[in-house]
Order: sequence, then structure tokens, then C-alpha cells
Amino acid sequence: MSGRLNVGAIGLGRLGRVYAQDLAQRVPNARLVAVADQKAELAEQFARDFDVPKWYKSHQELLSDPDVEAVAVVTSTSTHKEVVLDAVRNGKAVFCEKPIAMSLEEASEMLRKVEAAGVFFQPGFQRRFDAGMWRRGSKSKPG
Repeated sequence: MSGRLNVGAIGLGRLGRVYAQDLAQRVPNARLVAVADQKAELAEQFARDFDVPKWYKSHQELLSDPDVEAVAVVTSTSTHKEVVLDAVRNGKAVFCEKPIAMSLEEASEMLRKVEAAGVFFQPGFQRRFDAGMWRRGSKSKPG
């Protein structure tokens, strides 16, 4: 075992490319093994450019890949619920960019299903640990 987590990136738009590039080049314990985008040519080109072994035209195909242990969901917010729940059904650990859903009801349903499945789920909230944000008025830092 290499001690590295095999990750798939779903969504290669502006922010998705940033996440995927970081996973491919800057996250030491992650190995980007697959990318997916509804624009297949975008996924194929990204995989070629960043030496990612596999690319897919749909998130369902990527989630069926047994080599993928975890996914970064960086798709349009309107698709987060579907993609996250598909990932949960496939037993993948999930990082989902914010906001995680279009409504509080959708988010609650997603979190119930994540809990029931017992998979790891992390919503994106990159400012949580940003010292600059805490200097702007908060008296305490997150724990």
C-alpha cells in the first residue's frame, strides 16, 4: 500500500480545473487517478495534460471505477445532490464544493444519506481556517 488516496475529480470547469490540478500536482498524499466532465473532450484533454490515467464523460462512469476511493465534486451547484448521492451509493468518500445543495431540504436529505451510508463527507469551506477572515471581526478561531 502506498499510503496515498486515489481520488477522482468530477467537474472540470474553472474551479474544477483548479482542484484537479492541485490534486494532480500539489497534494502529497493524493493521487488523481480519474477525471470526469460532461464535456468529454475537456476530460480527455485534462487527463492527457496532467498524466491522469483515466477520464470519463459522466460522473457515473467515474464512480463505477473501483480504483477511485474518494471524489472531489466541483460541478454546478444544481447537480451536487445527484452527484454526491451517486458517490455515496458507490461507497466513495466525498469532498463537495460549497454550497452543497440548492436548498436546506436537499442538504438535509444528502446529509441523512451520507450518515446512513457511513461514508466520509466534507463540504468545501476554504475560508474556515483563513486567518484573515478571523481578524475581520471574530473573537475566536475555529477548533
